[in-house]
Amino acid sequence: MARLTTIKPMISRIAPRMTAAAATYSPDTRGDWSKLYDMRAWRGEPHGLRWQTLLRDHFTCQMCGKVEASTKRLIGDHLVPHKGDIRLFLDPDNVWCLCASCHDVECQTIEAMLFDGDEVRSAKISRRVVGFDGVARTPKCRWVDQRWKA
Repeated sequence: MARLTTIKPMISRIAPRMTAAAATYSPDTRGDWSKLYDMRAWRGEPHGLRWQTLLRDHFTCQMCGKVEASTKRLIGDHLVPHKGDIRLFLDPDNVWCLCASCHDVECQTIEAMLFDGDEVRSAKISRRVVGFDGVARTPKCRWVDQRWKA
């Protein structure tokens, strides 16, 4: 039979390699900003910024005017990309409600093409079809418009 041997503790070797995590999120830290979306100030159901934005915008996509029954399909999009800046991230005037298709296609395209925050904000707002009172300015539905143009 083989003999069992004890393993030497390796904690002393690992400790110097461990570093403390950054306590704040800043634009200089090019790290993972997805942790910001887990904050109670963002995600909290009755008082979080995302939920307050969905209520303010009447669960309506501000680009296409689509009303979604499921909040899982609605996204609180930042007009100016926050890039880790906590003040921009939690600014209620910097967040609006979008459906997943508008967020994933139009907004991502705008953010990829433009780098200045003010240019991104004005480009996104120029595509807005919902008035500031939450009522659609023009009855616009993409699939209906495309269907009847042909």
